[in-house]
Amino acid sequence: MQFAYLIMAHDNEWQLKKLLKLLDRQKNDIFLHIDLKAKDAFHFEELKDIVKKARIHIFSKYSVYWGTISQTRCQVFLLKQAIKFHHDYYHLLSGSDLPIKKLDEIECFFMKNQGKQFVHYESNGYCTKENSKRYFLFENHKKLNDLSLNIQRKLKIERHLYCGANWYSITEELAQDFIKNSKRMLAKVWFTRNSDEYILQTFLKKRIGKYELWSEEENNYYAIMRAIDWNRGTPYVWREKDYEELMHSDYLFARKFDEKIDSDIIEMICDYVEERE
Repeated sequence: MQFAYLIMAHDNEWQLKKLLKLLDRQKNDIFLHIDLKAKDAFHFEELKDIVKKARIHIFSKYSVYWGTISQTRCQVFLLKQAIKFHHDYYHLLSGSDLPIKKLDEIECFFMKNQGKQFVHYESNGYCTKENSKRYFLFENHKKLNDLSLNIQRKLKIERHLYCGANWYSITEELAQDFIKNSKRMLAKVWFTRNSDEYILQTFLKKRIGKYELWSEEENNYYAIMRAIDWNRGTPYVWREKDYEELMHSDYLFARKFDEKIDSDIIEMICDYVEERE
């Protein structure tokens, strides 16, 4: 199978290099975006040199700010670059993620479940978050924004969007379909906060009869095969003491890791995933 790994990174070059090394396989293509405002902290040639077998494409187009449309535009951009080549699956990761299974296991899993979409939903109904329902028209002006939100509440102005985690693993068919409609979908979610959590979910929900989800269980990261813990953090940063929990889980990937908090867990996972590859 041909995989495209879309990675958004903004810090921690050491652990990013570890991630790239783990994904370095001839069947893989890596599409890496380095946050434009952080690019001087990265050594682009060193990142390219880490990858010996896969094809790597490195971009630094957007200054990405969390929760804003810049994050969503960057994700759409990476997918648009990736679909220029055929891939069976497109996996969106952050630079803080790692695979926690060997690449052969990951490939076998997707071969067994070929054609299914790995997209997370928080609810089967419309999202009720204020960030989703209202138009945030004045992103950098709190007073104007608060005034606008109050007016919208009084007028009962609401948007109807579906929500979930922005990380996904989707097929070629869905990726192509989504990109064909990406301009319209970007316009639809433009004045939300955390629009990256609505754009794919809203698009896919209208086509649920066309595409099969791996899991329809809401509020469960098993739907995207990623170990993410929001109970102990925002999200929780995995540590050395969590190694056995991660290794004995059914998940394929995990987030998040931080070399400044615990680099040992990163080394341990890398040692396991690289073994006998």
